[in-house]
Amino acid sequence: MTRALVALSLAACGNHGAGPVSGSASASASGTASASGTASASGTASASGTASASVTVHVLWPSASAAERASGPHDACGVPRRPRATISTTHGVSSAVVMITDLAAPSPKSQAAPVDVVVRDCRIEPPVSIAPESAEVRIASTDLRRHRVEFVGAGAPSAVATWKPTAAPPAGIDLAWAGAEVSLPAVHPIAWRVTTDAAPDEASWIVVPDALTTLTDVDGEATFASVPAGAHHVIAWLPEPDDGAQTRVVAAFPAQWDPKLGIHVT
Repeated sequence: MTRALVALSLAACGNHGAGPVSGSASASASGTASASGTASASGTASASGTASASVTVHVLWPSASAAERASGPHDACGVPRRPRATISTTHGVSSAVVMITDLAAPSPKSQAAPVDVVVRDCRIEPPVSIAPESAEVRIASTDLRRHRVEFVGAGAPSAVATWKPTAAPPAGIDLAWAGAEVSLPAVHPIAWRVTTDAAPDEASWIVVPDALTTLTDVDGEATFASVPAGAHHVIAWLPEPDDGAQTRVVAAFPAQWDPKLGIHVT
C-alpha cells in the first residue's frame, strides 16, 4: 500500500450555485501544475507497483474572505451562528464532502453502526454527518425547550451540481424535551438538509452516500484507505448552512492513480 496526495486549491470557491468548478491540470509523480480555468490542483505520489493506494485529498480555500470565516448573528438560543466555512491557518476547509464518484459506497451492512446527531443550542450538531445506507440515524435533544426538526431531501450526493430547489414540504419530527430521542433509517442514498424551527436558516446535513465518500478533517484533508489503480473522478463540496440552494461544488477533477506513474490530476 502506498500513499498518494491530491491537493485541490480553489480560487472560485465563493461562486454560489454555479455547478462544478472547471479547469484542467496535469502533474507527474513528483510535480505540480496549475489549472487553466478557475481552479488549480497539484498531485504528488510515490509508486511501488501496488494495485491500490491510500489517497488523501486536501481541500483548500486560500481566498476565503473574512466574512466567509466569521460567525453570524446570535440564534434563538443566544449563540452565534456558525461561519459559512471553517478554514485552518493553512487554508484547509473543514467538513467538506469529498467523493470518488466512480467508486461505489461500501455495501450496506445489516448491522451498520448508528449515527448520532444532537440538537444543541437550537441547531443540529455536527454540521455534516455521513450515514451509511442501512444505518440508524439517532437524533436527540439537549436543549431545555421544544424543537421541531425538519428534513428536506436535496438529491443524490454525487449529483450536487444538478440539485434543484424543491417545493415539497419538509418532513418533520418533534423533540418535546431535553433527552428526547428519535431514530430514522438511512434507507437510500440522499443528502438531507436538516434544521430546527428555532434556527431555520442554519442547516446541518446528513449524507447517505451513493459513492465512496468521506469528510475533510480540521486541516482540510480527506483520506481514502484503499483506492484501486485507474482513472477516478473526485469531487468535493461544502454544504451551505443557510438556504440550501447555495451548496457549492468546490472541485471536480478526474484523478488518476497509476502504480507506475503516480498521481495525475487532469
